[in-house]
Amino acid sequence: MIQEKQKQNQKQNQKQSEPRSLAARRMTAVPDEQAASKLFQSLPQELRDQIYSHLFSSTGPSSCGRTYSLWERAVARRSRIRIKPATTHALAVLQTCRRASAEIGDTWIGQILLHFEGPREMLDRLTPLPHSTLSKIRYLCVVADNWREDVHNTYHELSAALKLLPGLRLDALTVLGTRFAPVSYETLTGLIRESYGWKELHYLSHSSEPLGFERLEHINDSEKYRVWRKPQPGYWQSILEERDGAQTKPSVTIYRSTVPKCPGSVMKPKTRTQFEQKISCSKALEAFGTTRDGQLLAAGERSKEFLVIVKRGCGVDYEGKEGPPHTIFEK
Repeated sequence: MIQEKQKQNQKQNQKQSEPRSLAARRMTAVPDEQAASKLFQSLPQELRDQIYSHLFSSTGPSSCGRTYSLWERAVARRSRIRIKPATTHALAVLQTCRRASAEIGDTWIGQILLHFEGPREMLDRLTPLPHSTLSKIRYLCVVADNWREDVHNTYHELSAALKLLPGLRLDALTVLGTRFAPVSYETLTGLIRESYGWKELHYLSHSSEPLGFERLEHINDSEKYRVWRKPQPGYWQSILEERDGAQTKPSVTIYRSTVPKCPGSVMKPKTRTQFEQKISCSKALEAFGTTRDGQLLAAGERSKEFLVIVKRGCGVDYEGKEGPPHTIFEK
């Protein structure tokens, strides 16, 4: 019995001493200079930079990959689009090797794709950032929900949220449309007409309904609140040319999936086709959009995704401009 108690005491003393010895080792540890590392000794800095770039562009903290190969989303039965979150260890390389972290610096900010579930979350995360950091972000993905100001109880579109991020200079802004077709249509039109902060805009809709819904009027039949779709992408192209100048060669291109109910199919060249709504005469133009498009909204056609790629004109100033958000309505 005495021997057993002595053994137990020894084990307890050993367990208590282990954390102290580990802490002591950490305090006296010398950073490993990676003298035997093939990464640092065999590869030049240029190749190491390419490896870092590939790592961040393919494993950023988002499910929306730069090439859309990792893009996954599920449309809920209610009016919300959700995105599968990515691994929380995407930036672990910055914490596992001091030398790699020193070489990478803050260049990762411009290589990963930041994902936000809506404009409110985007503003909560990005508005506290200094201008020097915000201007380095290059890729961003956000769901196009309207957001509310709690103070005034008013709602704003996504284009208004971007006005609160001056200095933003995205290479590509990816926007996932909402379930309500008229809102999705107006959100995209607003982004093309007045938003800044992006060189390219990729707007993704889970269905073809925003291109074929019936004209929607406000309850008071006011022209100001009427949602009346136009032939696309010609109408959006005219807005962009008026904004940037036709000589700068801006472009708006629509791709539509050839496969119904297949998320992500519109991202693949083999399962999409370029889409355009052509009008033959002025009378047809006047009547366009007053009724639903029976062909686009037919069974097996409505559920086909579409993607709108908008490119600002060459040489235009697209940096985010500060300004008050535009209120769309009050509750």
